[in-house]
Amino acid sequence: MNIVFSGPSGAGKGTLTEMFLKDNNFKKFTTCTTRKPREGEKDGFDYYFYDKETFIQKVNAGEMFNVKEYGVNYYGSLEEDMGNIQTMKNVIFQITPDRAIQMKQKNLDTCMILIIPPTAETLINRRKDRSKERIQNDIQNLEIAKNFDYVIVNDEIEKSI
Repeated sequence: MNIVFSGPSGAGKGTLTEMFLKDNNFKKFTTCTTRKPREGEKDGFDYYFYDKETFIQKVNAGEMFNVKEYGVNYYGSLEEDMGNIQTMKNVIFQITPDRAIQMKQKNLDTCMILIIPPTAETLINRRKDRSKERIQNDIQNLEIAKNFDYVIVNDEIEKSI
């Protein structure tokens, strides 16, 4: 089974993914971005980090799926990797809610889990480096929560995992 952890940036998807991977027989599906790596992030695990020129070349060549722009950065998945998801087993995907819906359309055997913080204030405190536009996009994305199989309020990490 494939699992999607989705939700707004700062909800705790990355932390939950790392903890879940330690104790389960799953691997992480790695997506792509043009943003700079944050402290502790690893290229090829957290994301494939590309400069904008390379990313756009891949888009124009039809090598990218599910491309979104947030602020000045692009996010997407390699089409080759997306083409293989039907044969992948026990994979964790960590993507935005709107991209999760698109992915579910490609692979119906996907469990979609929306991760949300306990309060808006908690989310804002976790996201000091995020733009207002990105926060607005994330709030709009939360309107599609009804499309998810489960919703987890990430107030205590151990309880959430």
